[in-house]
Amino acid sequence: MLFKVKIEKMIACWTFCLFEIFYFLTRVVRMPGIIANFGIALLGIIGFGLCICFPYKILKSNVILFASVLSCFFLVSNLYTENSDYAEIMWIWAYMGVAMLIINFAIPYWLAGGIYYGVCGYFLGCWIRGVPPQEVITIDSRNSVSKIVIAYMLIYLLILYMQRERIDLFAAIISLIICLWGVGRAGILAMLFMNFCLVVYSLGRKQGKFTLVLYVFLIGIASWGIYRYGKTVVEMTVNRFLQMGVKDVRTKFFQSYLDDCRYICNLLFGVPFQESLVLKDYYNPHNSWLMLHAKFGIVPTIIVIGVLLKKIVWLLKRNKRIYLLIIAVAFLRCSFDWLSFNGLFDVLWWLLILSVIAARRRLEDEN
Repeated sequence: MLFKVKIEKMIACWTFCLFEIFYFLTRVVRMPGIIANFGIALLGIIGFGLCICFPYKILKSNVILFASVLSCFFLVSNLYTENSDYAEIMWIWAYMGVAMLIINFAIPYWLAGGIYYGVCGYFLGCWIRGVPPQEVITIDSRNSVSKIVIAYMLIYLLILYMQRERIDLFAAIISLIICLWGVGRAGILAMLFMNFCLVVYSLGRKQGKFTLVLYVFLIGIASWGIYRYGKTVVEMTVNRFLQMGVKDVRTKFFQSYLDDCRYICNLLFGVPFQESLVLKDYYNPHNSWLMLHAKFGIVPTIIVIGVLLKKIVWLLKRNKRIYLLIIAVAFLRCSFDWLSFNGLFDVLWWLLILSVIAARRRLEDEN
């Protein structure tokens, strides 16, 4: 029996590892889109299947019901809006499958951390060699740099926290450095916010002075690296902030989407992008929460946000500050780009939502 459990966990770890590595490769290596999407979806759905075959913490019927409900609302919404390809339904199951792997099989923190630092090492190597971020990313814009780094970092930190290991401060600093290289304002702001909160949090603990010294040391090394290898990149970042500030076309998208929600059908099923005066040329409101409504409609939006709020309230009552910080950084980054519903950050949101389902199931079993 013990051998069987070890084999199952090994398969789950390999599936998680292959998913993160392959997703990263699809962004930095040129390959046909159908191969990239098929590979990512296949690995995620395999993860879902493993958790259905070997359920430990999450009742499989609950998760299947949740994913099925979301899929039905996605289909109904898309009949009205035509905002998506129907094949996108597979992403619901794929990203949820990765989240289930983390919960059901307790994916080791060192595995998630190893992949994260490997990705960071690749980006830092590109920076040192003088390769601009827009030439490193083969799909999407250079904003994908901060998307990948922050998502992998938050998954790693969340696994650390779930397994009650010490928070990795170095990960937050490295992510900030890479976001500076990527020049994306949303990623830089999110990581500045996270590093500031981690410093404040650490100073209030027993080893606060040591943490402050460590931060100063690491920031000193980072500053030298930026001066040595990235003066041009920093100048680009500063100039971009001075020219555009924190406001840009996203504000226009947000206001336009809310205006279109005045119509009852748009409110219920999502705003059809092709009928929007502003969004018809973009098909992307650059906001994950608006995309949740645009692709699933009002009911799933209320359900998802409601469950996340329930999780946040639970964490607030128990003073889980690091957990709350992870949620805040993910929320901040997703508010400025389409990264979720459906996207890589779904792994984090489904992980949080499924943890609520798992906790409720454990409570029912105890009663």
